[in-house]
Amino acid sequence: LGKKVLGVLPRAPTASGTMAPRRKAALSPPAAKRLKTYPYYGGVWEALQLAELPEACRQMLIACIEPCLGVPVDEREPLQHSIINKIGECVESVRARFQAAEDAASAKVKESERAQGELDAKISAAESVLAEAHADTTEKRKKVAEATAAVHTARTVLQGKENSLRDCDEASSDAATKLAGMHKAIAEHFKPLAQGEGEDGAGEAHLAALLPLLSDTGVDASFMNALPSACAKPPAVRSGFDNLALEHLGRALAERAAALQAVVDGGAPGAQERVAAIAEARAAVERATAFEAACVEEHAAAEAWEEEAFDAVDSANTAFIAHVPEHRRIWNARLDAEVAHENFVALCLKQFEALRDARSGKIADAEPCCDAETRADAAPRAEAAAAATVVL
Repeated sequence: LGKKVLGVLPRAPTASGTMAPRRKAALSPPAAKRLKTYPYYGGVWEALQLAELPEACRQMLIACIEPCLGVPVDEREPLQHSIINKIGECVESVRARFQAAEDAASAKVKESERAQGELDAKISAAESVLAEAHADTTEKRKKVAEATAAVHTARTVLQGKENSLRDCDEASSDAATKLAGMHKAIAEHFKPLAQGEGEDGAGEAHLAALLPLLSDTGVDASFMNALPSACAKPPAVRSGFDNLALEHLGRALAERAAALQAVVDGGAPGAQERVAAIAEARAAVERATAFEAACVEEHAAAEAWEEEAFDAVDSANTAFIAHVPEHRRIWNARLDAEVAHENFVALCLKQFEALRDARSGKIADAEPCCDAETRADAAPRAEAAAAATVVL
């Protein structure tokens, strides 16, 4: 069997029964035995091409494909089984490499999916933060509007209280001025007029000074008409009606002075209260203004936060988009590894197992596992390998 595998024929015995001497290969080299090419060995040949072997070992195993796998399992010799086992180890080693490549590609896909999931989670987290920041900005904007309205209201209240105080002060000051003028007029003009003091004609002068003060005193018209003649007369010659008119004048002046005094006296306590109210209103304006400033500052911080959150969402989306091509490449690499592994199993491993386990009459039933081009290329390679093995 070993000689069959190596392609060396046994020497024929001579007529004397002894073995004929071997001829030197240098003088007459034997013709290289041409192995029969078989199209169904292409998958096994491809597997051996992919195996990590020294080139001489590879060519030797390729040359042994048909002499070994071309023999049914129930007709093989031990050496053929040994060589087939070696071929099987090579096929399995290549399959293991395909499996390892597929596993490595699958691991890279899992890692890429994990990274993609993390990037997607970052997008979701950034969008959640952005939504929160937007809601916070909206709330702070409302607070600023409310604070601004509160400042406007507080300033309006303060302006009203200041106007009220100013009006009251003006009324009290005017009443005090009028009261002083009234007291002066009574002392300098009414009393001398009533007592008849002064030179002749002084009564008319006193009456002329008092008449501006009588415009809103409510003196009866009959008395007003009698006053000029009564004031021109000395007290001794005045009639009873004249004295009554002067008495009525004095009472009217006194009532007017009392009314002015009431305005002046009543304005003092109210003024203090109004001053206190103005102070409180000013404090309210200051508080409202400070709160408005704080709200504006908070709103600015919220807007800055929202802008940062928007940039974070944009960065997360950019990172996710940038990872997509790499993820697609890794995914396709895994698909390529899976297809390569499946193809090797279907085209090479299955063919080897079918040939390895085929019994008498079943070898030709194995399905060809390579195309016509591969089979056509496999034939000359097998022949060249066989020829090299024969020489060895």
